[in-house]
Order: sequence, then C-alpha cells, then structure tokens
Amino acid sequence: MSVRAACTWAAIEFRIPKILGIAAAQNIASQGVLLRAGFVRKHEQLMLFQGREQPVQFFEFGGTEPGQSPIGRLGI
Repeated sequence: MSVRAACTWAAIEFRIPKILGIAAAQNIASQGVLLRAGFVRKHEQLMLFQGREQPVQFFEFGGTEPGQSPIGRLGI
C-alpha cells in the first residue's frame, strides 16, 4: 500500500515520531485509506478545513505513547 509505504519511509528517513492525518468527517473514503494504511483514529473536532468550518477526524501514524516511533511500532 503506497500510503503506508510513504509514511514508513518518511518516519525512518526523517525520524518523524508521529504523522498526522486529517479527513473531513463526511469523507468516509479518505478515512478508510488512512485506517488501511495503519493510522489510528484519535479524535474529531470542528475546524476550518478546505475553506470552510466543518467537523474533521484526526488520525495518527506512529507510536501512541511518548517516545514511541513508527519505526519501533512497525518492527523496522
């Protein structure tokens, strides 16, 4: 899966501990892409997104504990 591969590469190459994904709450397809790529749903909030205020879902790729990185989580 290319999203997972790109996020894994970026996490390793740039030592990024967490990568954030944001999708409109109504955009189920984009949320599915993030979930299949290994992102974890974190929370929903109202914010200015794509030019209008709307509810969005936040996702996280990488460790959920302080100091945990995607590298360790993915076994790389």
